[in-house]
Amino acid sequence: MKNKLYFICEVGQAHDGSLGILYSYIDSLKDSGVNAIKFQIHLADYESSKYEKFRINFSYEDNTRMDYWRRMEFTEDQWRNVKNYCEKLGFDFIVSVFSIEAFNLAERIGCKVYKIASGEIKNHLLLNKIKNTGKQIILSTGLCTDEDLYDIKKIFENYENFQILHCNTEYPCKPENYNIEKLEKLSTIFNNRIIGYSDHSANKYLIPSLILKDARIFEFHVVFDRKMFGPDSSSSLTPIEIKEMIDASKMIYKGLYL
Repeated sequence: MKNKLYFICEVGQAHDGSLGILYSYIDSLKDSGVNAIKFQIHLADYESSKYEKFRINFSYEDNTRMDYWRRMEFTEDQWRNVKNYCEKLGFDFIVSVFSIEAFNLAERIGCKVYKIASGEIKNHLLLNKIKNTGKQIILSTGLCTDEDLYDIKKIFENYENFQILHCNTEYPCKPENYNIEKLEKLSTIFNNRIIGYSDHSANKYLIPSLILKDARIFEFHVVFDRKMFGPDSSSSLTPIEIKEMIDASKMIYKGLYL
């Protein structure tokens, strides 16, 4: 039997700084088939400054990028409660961190799985901090060059709890840019490790098709409606679409391997 499927739903910044909305997303995924819910821990003072400009100035209420990250922050106790609530509902709790201080916070609340965003692949101080925990690490390749991929291979070559996800940083990603064949290249580079796909297509049909390419770990964003405000809204799936996508994926997997 092939490796089982694993579905990671990213809330990311869809909560727009509201703890109530964040919990609403968790509740909306109860019967979806999602295995894990992923969040981003941002601490503005440790990853930005008042001089940093928006890459894309999308915000209606934040004057600077630092203002935006500050509005996305939650306290350590709030994150601990979010983690406990996810686990109470049977979800794995996964975070991406973007500073050493955010990593330390994640460690204090007992985070067991880390997702490394492709923008952090050259942050070797952070990578090594996470690696030294011995915990499960999942990394996206969206901003990686081929040279970066071989550097990552050297860092994690003997690290057992490591998976890598093919990713495209176009939001939303058009079909002609899915680059599905990259899955096979990643499998070869990383010596047949379990390979996955980090999806920004807003297309519920894509992930089920990738099971035929032996992808087994899937990450995707959630939003209640793609018309909602937020940097990831247009590239996300709704809770209903997520359930439909996972049901279809499991059906294809069952037909192939069970």
